[in-house]
Amino acid sequence: MFKKGVDLKYFEKIPMTLYNETGALNTLLQQHLLTHGIELNNVVCYTSECDVQIDLCLNNVTSAIIPKMLANNFLQNNEIYFFPIKDFNYPLRVDIVSNPYLEKPLYLKAFISILKEELVEFSMNSF
Repeated sequence: MFKKGVDLKYFEKIPMTLYNETGALNTLLQQHLLTHGIELNNVVCYTSECDVQIDLCLNNVTSAIIPKMLANNFLQNNEIYFFPIKDFNYPLRVDIVSNPYLEKPLYLKAFISILKEELVEFSMNSF
């Protein structure tokens, strides 16, 4: 039923753990809720720790809204369900910033190269 996305109105009374109110994901979520007239009325706690949120889900304490990128390690776990949010089409950017005028050590140059390759591969394989 939820493979094409769950409508968050079904979660209005379900215990929920959300990212901290100052976080970028929470800002996007609040925009989505406001746009769709949804109120999550049972937010148990706020935390910026994705592992804590998933642990609470695994222990049947709350549900959580987390980025797919952070859930990848748990997607094969049969004890927890992951599904997209219906009409949640807001981009969440991740920027890596580097000063081009500073000389970088060889290990940092290698790290940046590997990171770029992994990000390109990840972006091609996600969704």
